[in-house]
Amino acid sequence: MLFFLTLLISFSFTFYAYPQDSSRTMNPAFLKAMLNLEQYIHAADDNIQRYEKSIDRCDKNIKTSTEIINSSRQAGNTEAATIASDALTTANQNRQKNVRLIQIANDRKAQCRKILAELEEKARSVSPKTTAALLHYSGTVTIKKADGSTAKLNEINGSTLEDGDVISTAEKSKVELQFLDGRGHMVVGEKSQMKFSKNDSSQVVDMLEGKIKMDVKKVEKFLDDLPALYEEYTKYATHPVDSFDAWFKKLHDRCQKKLSVRTPTVVIAIRGTEFITYCKDTKGELIVLEGCVEMKSNFDGKTVLVNGGQNGTITDSGKVLEVHDIDLNKEERWWKDEE
Repeated sequence: MLFFLTLLISFSFTFYAYPQDSSRTMNPAFLKAMLNLEQYIHAADDNIQRYEKSIDRCDKNIKTSTEIINSSRQAGNTEAATIASDALTTANQNRQKNVRLIQIANDRKAQCRKILAELEEKARSVSPKTTAALLHYSGTVTIKKADGSTAKLNEINGSTLEDGDVISTAEKSKVELQFLDGRGHMVVGEKSQMKFSKNDSSQVVDMLEGKIKMDVKKVEKFLDDLPALYEEYTKYATHPVDSFDAWFKKLHDRCQKKLSVRTPTVVIAIRGTEFITYCKDTKGELIVLEGCVEMKSNFDGKTVLVNGGQNGTITDSGKVLEVHDIDLNKEERWWKDEE
């Protein structure tokens, strides 16, 4: 709570100091990212408490199982000893798992706090080149800048991406991003490479290799949520630069930009949906979890619509294959954190 109050006071001072400078208006993607980071920190605390309770139960089961094993062996009851031995093994395994999950939760909480502090600093002067805000990452994630320089996220204050940045993930690595003025959310999976590009009329995610999972609100839903988002904005900025009407109009105009995902063989037009895209050796696959996505071949211009619960594939020659219904329950949830 003290940390959150400190953050609010800091933002109040920031916007009070620059009340007339419209360039200091907080990027809504930053604000949405900050709110998400606060939620992640609280969720990590809740998870830690849950894991600690699980460890307590495991310790009790370990003690009980050990006592049963000893007494059963003394009584010559091999069946009871075997059952208790299996229970002891399970309890020890569950305890080790929960100890590991506590470490993961603590690491995530520390990382979120660090990113939150960096976003607070950057929000004082948002670059027009900024395309996304970082939420969370694991493993090795590398950023390549337009000048050719590269750096790993754990070595820099890399809380944002800029136009033209290329982001790469190593094996057993992933990164979570907030983009599109808070309307879009993305997880980049392991062994993947992508970049954001934008101009006055569109924003493009160039998927060079690997896999991404995207969740993009429909424009209407995003605009309906803006009053609540603006209320949060005014909590951070007690002297907001924009009135709600001005803020709403600015975001309404920006929402008219087209958003698409490009691979070497296909362009995916986003209308407001949740989907997964895979790209390997120029072949592509699209799985729509919710909503509808338009998929267009870069070679013959053929366009197909892929709805929720369907997948569509592109060959390395750019041929759009038929769309098929699939069982989403069988799809690997690789973007989810370990539980």
